[in-house]
Amino acid sequence: MEDSSHGLAASLAAGIPTVITLSEYTINENFYGARMVLREAERVSLEKLQLWHATASTS
Repeated sequence: MEDSSHGLAASLAAGIPTVITLSEYTINENFYGARMVLREAERVSLEKLQLWHATASTS
């Protein structure tokens, strides 16, 4: 999980599928390539994150 486009770029360069959590500071950044983008108020279960990770493509 990351919260900025810089963090996303680093994780994608490392081949790590990434979920983004938006904040008021990063809401206008480009998150192309993220596995999922969640708004501040959204919640996601550990089971859902595990499913996304298990089915994520690293190519």
